[in-house]
Amino acid sequence: MSLSSGQAFNPEVIIAALIDKGYAVIDCAIPGALAECRQALQQVSDGDLRRAGVGRGQAQTLNEVRRDKIHWLANAEHSIPLYAQAMEALRQAANQAFYLGLFDFECHFARYDAGDFYQKHWDAFRGEGNRRLSTIYYLNDAWQTRDGGELLVYDQDNADSVIETVVPMGGRLVVFFSELFPHEVLAAQKPRHSLTGWFRLRQ
Repeated sequence: MSLSSGQAFNPEVIIAALIDKGYAVIDCAIPGALAECRQALQQVSDGDLRRAGVGRGQAQTLNEVRRDKIHWLANAEHSIPLYAQAMEALRQAANQAFYLGLFDFECHFARYDAGDFYQKHWDAFRGEGNRRLSTIYYLNDAWQTRDGGELLVYDQDNADSVIETVVPMGGRLVVFFSELFPHEVLAAQKPRHSLTGWFRLRQ
């Protein structure tokens, strides 16, 4: 599913896909946001990126489940306003459609260098945590299938069955229910960048 570059962001397209399948893959999803996010990413130095761990807070650990590096955005409304506005529109639409009570949105830049991966995982376990809706916005330029780094989305009822293979092309937005879909990032063959976020309940 795609939107032409002349169209405005339409959260209802995403909501319709979430109702139908539980996840959405939208190309050219947020007009103007790709250039904005790439510019913000250029302001992030190698020293700002930290090896990502598994878990939250004091329970977070570094292991071989994932090898990406991340940088959290403290003020997305300021650094990437077009993207932040689109996410706020999506939050309101999701709350109206699913009565989720989404309150907060957090996001970080993620970089996978050549050989980096993230093994199969859930963003939230059923009935635990407060992440309810996951988003991934790809920032890569001229990405080819041979470059690897695909996102594999697995069936919520059969975690061994791949139902979607997503090439991380720039401007492509993926949205899915955090508790429902295990997913995996295959090893990239060159640096791979994305903006990953979660809509959360009030803590």
